[in-house]
Amino acid sequence: MIKRLLLIISFLAFYSNAFSSESASKMPVAPPNDDCANATVLTVNAGTACTSSATVSFTAATASAGVPAATCALPTASAQDVWYQFTATASVHSIGLSGFTGTAQPVVMSLYQGGCSSLEQLFCSANNVIIANNLTIGQTYLVRLYFNLASPGLSTSFNICVTTPPPSSNLDCSINTINYSFETPTPLTGGNGPTFINHNTVQGWRTTANDQVMEYWPSPSYEGVSAYQGTQYIELNANANQGTMGVYQDFSTPQPTIFTVKFAHRGRMGTDTCKLLAGPPGGPYDEVYTAMTSNTAWVYHGQAPMTAITYTVPDDQPITRFYFQAVSTATGDTSVGNFLDAISFTATNIILTPNPSYMVCGELSMDISATGFGTWTAHADNPSPVTIADPTSQSTTLSNFGEPGTYYFDWGTENCISTLEVTFTGPEPDTPAVTNVTYCQGQTAEPLQAVIDEGNTQTWYFAGNMYDSPPTPSTATLGTLTYYVSQTSPNGCESIPGPITVTISTPGPSVTGFTLPAAVCTGTPNVQPTLASGFTTGGTFSSTTGLDIDAATGEIDLTTSTPGTYTVTYTYAPQAGNCLTAGSSTATIIINAAPELVEPDGLETCDDNFDGFAVFNLTTAGNQAINGQTGLTVTYHDNLDNAQTGNSPIDTPTAYLSEVANTQTVYIRAIQAGTTTNCYSVEEVVLTVHPRPAVPVIEDYILCDDPATTGNVATFDLTTKSDEATGGVTGVTVTYYNSEADAQSDTDAIDTPDDYTNTASPETIWVRLENEFGCITVSSFDLIVNPLPVINTSLEPFRECEEATGQGVFNLTNIASEVVNGASGYTVTFYATQNEADAGDVADALPASYTTISTTVYARIVNNTTQCTTTTPVELEVVAAPELIAATPLEACDGNNDGFAVFNLTPAGNEVVNGQIGLLVTYHETADDAQFGDNDLSAGQIAAYNSVSQNIYIRVVQQGTTDECASVAVVQLIVHETPEIPSLTPYILCDDNNSPDGVEIFDLTTKNGEATSDPDAEVSWYATEGDAIAGTSPLADATAHESATGEVWVRVENGFGCSDVAVLQLVVNPLPVIAQNMDPFYACEDTPGVGLFDFDEIDPVITQGAAGYSVAYYATMEDAVAGADDNYLVSPYASPNATIYARVEDVATGCTIISPVTLEVLPAPIAPELAALEECDPNNDGFAVFNLSSTIAFIESALGGTVTVT
Repeated sequence: MIKRLLLIISFLAFYSNAFSSESASKMPVAPPNDDCANATVLTVNAGTACTSSATVSFTAATASAGVPAATCALPTASAQDVWYQFTATASVHSIGLSGFTGTAQPVVMSLYQGGCSSLEQLFCSANNVIIANNLTIGQTYLVRLYFNLASPGLSTSFNICVTTPPPSSNLDCSINTINYSFETPTPLTGGNGPTFINHNTVQGWRTTANDQVMEYWPSPSYEGVSAYQGTQYIELNANANQGTMGVYQDFSTPQPTIFTVKFAHRGRMGTDTCKLLAGPPGGPYDEVYTAMTSNTAWVYHGQAPMTAITYTVPDDQPITRFYFQAVSTATGDTSVGNFLDAISFTATNIILTPNPSYMVCGELSMDISATGFGTWTAHADNPSPVTIADPTSQSTTLSNFGEPGTYYFDWGTENCISTLEVTFTGPEPDTPAVTNVTYCQGQTAEPLQAVIDEGNTQTWYFAGNMYDSPPTPSTATLGTLTYYVSQTSPNGCESIPGPITVTISTPGPSVTGFTLPAAVCTGTPNVQPTLASGFTTGGTFSSTTGLDIDAATGEIDLTTSTPGTYTVTYTYAPQAGNCLTAGSSTATIIINAAPELVEPDGLETCDDNFDGFAVFNLTTAGNQAINGQTGLTVTYHDNLDNAQTGNSPIDTPTAYLSEVANTQTVYIRAIQAGTTTNCYSVEEVVLTVHPRPAVPVIEDYILCDDPATTGNVATFDLTTKSDEATGGVTGVTVTYYNSEADAQSDTDAIDTPDDYTNTASPETIWVRLENEFGCITVSSFDLIVNPLPVINTSLEPFRECEEATGQGVFNLTNIASEVVNGASGYTVTFYATQNEADAGDVADALPASYTTISTTVYARIVNNTTQCTTTTPVELEVVAAPELIAATPLEACDGNNDGFAVFNLTPAGNEVVNGQIGLLVTYHETADDAQFGDNDLSAGQIAAYNSVSQNIYIRVVQQGTTDECASVAVVQLIVHETPEIPSLTPYILCDDNNSPDGVEIFDLTTKNGEATSDPDAEVSWYATEGDAIAGTSPLADATAHESATGEVWVRVENGFGCSDVAVLQLVVNPLPVIAQNMDPFYACEDTPGVGLFDFDEIDPVITQGAAGYSVAYYATMEDAVAGADDNYLVSPYASPNATIYARVEDVATGCTIISPVTLEVLPAPIAPELAALEECDPNNDGFAVFNLSSTIAFIESALGGTVTVT
């Protein structure tokens, strides 16, 4: 009672506040943080206390455009949201909602990173708390809030607060059970009694109760109970005895793990029982633990000495729900009892890898492992990025370390983080790069050299000694010395030492011999000296001024060298590392000059046959290229290779047919006669074949005859053919001529081609095309003048009957044929005015079926071949027809339901003419027949027309008219189906009332549905067939018709009055005839007080031996009356003295009767306990002979001689 009273007071207080708030707000304005761009800044609290928070208001909030729904929101949520932002000061923060006022409604919280235009959701919650981990310190995050309802009220308000949890340890991580001891929200009412709070205002916990209410108790309460921890605790199932309802909290479990659960439980009025379930949201749930606790003290279940409580999360269960459910209470009401407090969930999240871990030099990857579930993440301030092979796996690999140093990696969930410290020493450096050296004996040596990485140091090894700086080898003794060198990185990693060989040898002769070509040409490829075998490099090539030679390689540049004779010398001086003597050699080379040619002009000509080829005189370009020089031999070549080698010269340079279409390059080769080197020069000349204008195919120029002239004469604008002649090519001049000869010679061109009158039809015009290069082409086309269409010039007016008042419908297609005298090859269209006919716009054309008053229209006639056109007027006259009224449909019943009925059509004809005289009325089966007066019905058909449902067309003509203008009316013939009653099954009853009088009460209306399936039909019952057919004297009460076996008649009538009748047989069957006043049936005692009764022996007594009956036996009269198949008695039946009931059924009729059957048990003799008989086995075969006489005598004596023993 106290619970209900407090709930009513809370509701009244809320209703009053909600009403006053609504009245006070008249002109709502959207909150300033209604969109992401204007998110309100939240102050981050350094600890877990909410010393700084903000009040959230949704009044007039709107939904943010373009923002996807939060992943934990219902798809129907309205998304009328507000926005907040905060800057992370730690890697983990808690965002919580509290202090709710107004209507309690579920809130969706979503946390994003990125700007408003690139939102990325990190966390989502529907239980008023987000615990956000893996945050970047200094980064700003956005929080979006909206109600998780389709149509929420926007007057609800609450506080939002960002706090900083203490750092986690690397021990067993608590899963941060939200609101684990139910300290929030603080109850709104004082006192020491319970407070009923809607779970939408609670952090972390939710209830499955229908009213969404949780019951909070203060510490201490008026019942003297203090909280196990903190200042508050809860009672399961706040209101009503809601059975399986309870409270739950959801946890993220992306990987399998083992949870350890502890919670405080206490009874209220005595011993209470609750159970803990776990599984995915929505089930199925596993029963984890059952707690049974008295009301004398709290018991902390899951902690010694109580049994440990664990739950293993299976694979593929990303969300795990822990659900406390009331089982029973001392009061029997599950809403009174089961106190809960201090609930903690612990998962074994331990980093197994040694912590800290050290990676030796050259160790570039590291395997790490942990227990529990979570995600591996690298700290943002690590020396460099690192690759984590599988961040969500308990065991994974770290690789791709960059800079040496100390790295930190977190393993954990949104509730727990543990940190692994790893020291990466760095990769092992490569062996330094070295070059072996050779010295002559006694030669001064240099310190040895090695290439190492920047920042590293080198260490040298020789003869068991180590040197920090490069050593200088001794050259005093012939032989080979091997030194070793390594490099060490700043973090102390040393490479594998590499060898460097120092060879000390005696001096040998140098090889300096080489040869050069005796003579070469300027401008040819560079010359390289041919070196003697074992040639000693490192010397210098030199010569006199004018020769461009590479001192190191001896390569001679013949393009930049001056022609002449040169001596080239190679000189070698002794060098450190090469134990060789000095030496030198020389060679002579003559450089001859090649002829100097000038670039000739290109050769151009017109194409004579449109193939892109033409004949050229190449010597014109050759003479221009040698520019008057003498003593030269000139040849012409079709490619550069042949020109350079002098191969395949062109045989006919004065009449050369080009080989490449349109543009070709030919090469001119000139050599100085009399030289041995045949130094040559090559120039190229471009051959261009200019195309002449293409020979156009010009369509004939066709015009229609001018009606103002005599004969086929018209004026032509020849210039309209210019684009057709040139094909749109620019730079081509077009002129027109009366003959081909004039066109070829460009004489007597037509002076006014834009205003030319033909002299004949057809007449040929010649066209001359000339391009910019002067190439010409000649073509021609004909001028043709076509005659105008021939039409009927003596047309009579065309008449049609009036269809509507003053209007008739004219078939313009038929009229068109008369306009052209039936000639083919013309298109005729009609227009309302002469101007429209002249314009010929098809949009203005009249339709083929043209409805109009009497008027004149204009026909436009076009020759389909020549498109020549003429017009003529056409008169249309409308002739009036008789006026008719609509006919009332004729209806009749279909007596045999073959779809036909007989109709008298005359009344319909009289109706449509409405008393008019002088009219001829005929009847037709089709509209076309009526329209044209064909196939009218005979007088006999009109008086008795046998028809299905259809339309009949009535044609009415004014007698004496010549135009036969008729009016047509339609009368609808409707054939109504007659009900058909199927053969009715007999109505059979057993003679249960006043048996055996043979009379029973029949409810005939139960047969209505069998008589007809038409719900709108009228069903009535009659004593005789005559009454049923006439529909007179129906039975007074068809629901209770008293009758013996006989018959009644049923009549079914539809809405139009069509009816059918049928007979129904009534049958009253007698009940089975059984024995009366039967004696008891006896059975000997089988077990104490119980005998076995064989129903097969009782059956013929009850039925008196009659055939056709079935008998079943039941323990009670009620069971026998019900006659159920699953509880009848089975023979043989073991029973004490009892009365059972036999149900006897006539197999043929199903009629039954029930009779009591008395069963009596006769006591049986009780045999005495007998002593065992023993005999010897004479042949050990397991058999012996026994004398039973004494045993039988003993039994008979014990039973007084009243029994027979066998």
